[in-house]
Amino acid sequence: MPSATIAFASNVGASAQQNSITLPLASASQVIGNGTLTLSFQSGVAGVTDDAAIQFLSGPLRKATVAIAIGATAATIGGQPSMAFQTGTTAGVITFTLTLGNSPAQQITLTIPAAPVAWIPLRPSVSSLL
Repeated sequence: MPSATIAFASNVGASAQQNSITLPLASASQVIGNGTLTLSFQSGVAGVTDDAAIQFLSGPLRKATVAIAIGATAATIGGQPSMAFQTGTTAGVITFTLTLGNSPAQQITLTIPAAPVAWIPLRPSVSSLL
């Protein structure tokens, strides 16, 4: 099975964004293969261990099935050519781990830097004005 590369649509990490991953292969595959792509998160905020909003946008939240067909130049993720994910709202590092067959696992990370909290004033309700 040819080696695969984990590629982001954008390498810029930011809070509250959507991004996607593709898995191009080093060459056209001569065999059928399968594996998994998992997403994990390490918070950079003291006292915060996870952010449930960091997840794939379809299928299982943090684990997707990967498949390679004969002649394919890219693996499919959850049956699609790419997999969208959201970055949540907590600073930290999102790690993607690709496991294909008996090959060593590959990892790539996306750092989500701390960002200032945006404050939006609420409009007074009609009942509070009466």
